[in-house]
Amino acid sequence: MKLSTLTLLFAILFLQIDSCYPQNTQITDSLINMITVTPEDDTLKPMYINDLVWRIKFSDPDTSLILLGQSEELSKKLDFADGLGNSYNMRAIIYTVKGSFDTALIYYNLAIEQFDRVNDQHGVAFCIGNIAVMYNFQSNFDSSMFYNLKALKIREENGLDKEVAKSNINIGVIYFDKGYYETSLKYYLDAQGFYENMPDKVDIDYTYLATVYSNLGNVYQELMEFDKAKPFYQKALELYTEFGDSRELSNIYNNLGDIENANGKDDAALEYYNKAYVLAKEIDDKQEVLISCANLSTFYVEMQKYDSAGFYINEGLKYGDDINDKKHTVRLYMDFAEIQRFEGKLYKAIEQCNLALKISNDAGIIKNKDDIYLALSEIYSELKQLDKALDYYKLYTAAKDSIFNKEKHRQITDMATRYETAQKDKEIALQNLELEKKQVQIDQQKTRQRLFLAGITLLILILVFIVVWFLQKKKHREEMHRHHLEDQKQKERLKAIEQSLEAGEQERIRLADQLHDDVAPLLVGLRNSIDEI
Repeated sequence: MKLSTLTLLFAILFLQIDSCYPQNTQITDSLINMITVTPEDDTLKPMYINDLVWRIKFSDPDTSLILLGQSEELSKKLDFADGLGNSYNMRAIIYTVKGSFDTALIYYNLAIEQFDRVNDQHGVAFCIGNIAVMYNFQSNFDSSMFYNLKALKIREENGLDKEVAKSNINIGVIYFDKGYYETSLKYYLDAQGFYENMPDKVDIDYTYLATVYSNLGNVYQELMEFDKAKPFYQKALELYTEFGDSRELSNIYNNLGDIENANGKDDAALEYYNKAYVLAKEIDDKQEVLISCANLSTFYVEMQKYDSAGFYINEGLKYGDDINDKKHTVRLYMDFAEIQRFEGKLYKAIEQCNLALKISNDAGIIKNKDDIYLALSEIYSELKQLDKALDYYKLYTAAKDSIFNKEKHRQITDMATRYETAQKDKEIALQNLELEKKQVQIDQQKTRQRLFLAGITLLILILVFIVVWFLQKKKHREEMHRHHLEDQKQKERLKAIEQSLEAGEQERIRLADQLHDDVAPLLVGLRNSIDEI
């Protein structure tokens, strides 16, 4: 039978997917098979396509967009609102990563319209949460917080506990980016507790748990507690590797590079940064490429390899403009200022610092402001403009105190300790519960054994009773039979005696009759003789 154009397109795309993603072949092969065998008039077909796209959307966005086109076509023909809404939502996510925010927002709103048609509040909240993430990419934290809280409200009102945990992650990210680490940690710990203790986790739940681990690592890294940060990154790395999430793997490589860099292990740090950069370029993830460029530029500035740093600064700024990422753009401008400062171009360096400061103020980013103020203080000090140097140093001190202080460190440490204690108490409680369950199982097993033995004993007694009863009955029958035989013999003997007696009586009668017959004439003759006398 001739293949339809749609089926042929699927076949070509699926061959490409198989060749590109060997680590996911078991999952993708299963989905591809389900897509292939499912008829086009079945709503499961666009659902399977959407599921496949969800797994490859960051690794191969171009193929994903083609597949989404097919899914949308099928969903429209079937009037399948949920399928169409999911397709639009994933299309918007891909455009967000590509930095096409206006296009992404159009598709998010189209997705919300479809979910509203069927009163799918889960889908509505999911899209609103993704809009919040999109604004966070742009460092528009106020808009991001607005949409996150809107999504959180819908999820709480509809009892969507898993989705509430996702909102906690997103809100934690906003507080982290704004430098409020203790508040960020609270949201991350809430999400961690939910996902770790959630029964029957599926793939997507593990990826969110990995995100929580990665974000917790980020908090501890900012606190300079690298020994605590690294285990969280490694946990996240294991999960992302297992599920083949290339985008998040790039992010984790960058984070591990930061840890090695902070520990003075330059070669290991550079290896991680390069792995992150190459992977981000392979999947054409603009934000991850930007992050890698920022890390590599800072690394080479610290190594005083300014030509290499300049290459990554220029590439990073291009990506920063494309996706309007202010947070990492600020870092690139600061690295550029450091290069110009090294080259003696101090006023050019001040221009770059002021540009970074303006971007931070406009976006409400306080995280790097202390670094900017310190750089300006040092530059003005080199210019012998001591009043300005002192003013910026005071701003640096104030910014540093507002971002982090000992009290916040104590609060964060206490919060983490409380969580760890609660987790240990929960683990102990679970262990005790498990021991109690095992004891109950042992007791139940012993009871079953006792009941089994009692049953066997009762069965044996019943069998013995039956055997004894049967033997007694048999003996009784034999005795009855013997008595019957003896009675028969007795009767036969009595009958024989009776017959013998009857025969004797008859013989007596016969003899008597014979004697009578013989004596009677004699007596008559004798009487006659007497009479004659």
